[in-house]
Amino acid sequence: LKKLIIAAENERADALGEILAQDAEFLTYFLDLLGATSAAYPATWRLMNAAVLVALQAAMHFKFVHNWPRPSQIVPGLMPPIPVPGHASYPSGHATQAHLLSLCLQEIMPAGAKAEMKVNLETLAARIARNREIAGLHYESDSRAGLALARELFGLLAGQTMPKTEEPDANGVPTKSKFDVMIARAAAEWA
Repeated sequence: LKKLIIAAENERADALGEILAQDAEFLTYFLDLLGATSAAYPATWRLMNAAVLVALQAAMHFKFVHNWPRPSQIVPGLMPPIPVPGHASYPSGHATQAHLLSLCLQEIMPAGAKAEMKVNLETLAARIARNREIAGLHYESDSRAGLALARELFGLLAGQTMPKTEEPDANGVPTKSKFDVMIARAAAEWA
């Protein structure tokens, strides 16, 4: 908690604009980083929204399981500048969403841009998670758990565990999951 108090004292003023903006929505930060708009890249926009919803559902499940109090519930003096959500702290939903979003976007980037975009996307996701800590809503462990959950979710989505539901082969057997199709369609926009 001492780290959070120090962060609130030393970092909150500089981060306040982002904290306020990212409370309700942070997809536009990723679009801005990519130099994209939802209208120009509709398949990418659909992928982004799907990733955020999947991450939210998973994070909410684990929040219910762990039921950790928020830092500001333990130290009211943290006085978050935004409303404190009525659900548990662990794992950070914003961290889970931002990191899953980062992983999905890395997957669709052209080969020549992957390395640079990986660094930029991961930095943005970490910054979104950190802003929630600075605001007094999350512990560092919540953000780390959000990153771990996002990696696990991406592995499940991109792995062989997803039901195959689209594009049958010559024998009529589905060969691709809906996630595979979403990734392919979004990647085609960046080719």
